[in-house]
Amino acid sequence: MISDNDIDRLFSAYGADARRWPEELRVDALERIARSGRTFETFARDAILIDAALDTLQIPQPGSRLHADILALPDKAAGTVLTLSQGSRFLKPLQVRYWRAAAGLAAAAVLGFVAGVQIPAEEDPLDALDISAFVQGVAQDGEQFL
Repeated sequence: MISDNDIDRLFSAYGADARRWPEELRVDALERIARSGRTFETFARDAILIDAALDTLQIPQPGSRLHADILALPDKAAGTVLTLSQGSRFLKPLQVRYWRAAAGLAAAAVLGFVAGVQIPAEEDPLDALDISAFVQGVAQDGEQFL
C-alpha cells in the first residue's frame, strides 16, 4: 500500500507528470490519490510549479565537437586494458609507498613461521624460571651473569 509520503516522494523525484513515474508505482499512486478525496493538483502543487520553472530554462545544445567526442569514446576504449600501473592517481602512491613495507612484513611472518616450526617444544633448553633469572641477571644458584 502506498502512503501520502510515498506520493510526495514521487512528485519530488519525477515531477507532476505521472507518465514519468515508475510503472510499478504509478497505478497504486493514482488510485491512492483518487481515494484520498484530494485532487491531483493538490498533491502536485509544488511539483507543477517546479516543472513550470524548469520548462522556462534555456539549455544550450552541445556543440558538434562534444557530440563527435562522445561518439568516439567506444572506439578509443575498445582496445584499452587498465592495469594497476595505469590506475588512478590514488593507487600509484600506494603502490610505490607500501609495497616494501608489505614485503618486509610478509618476510618476517614467513621467517617467524619457519623458526617456530624448526624448534621442537619438548626440547626447549630454557624453561620459564631460567629465563626470568637470566633477565634479572642472577642464575638460580646465585651466580651473576652480568
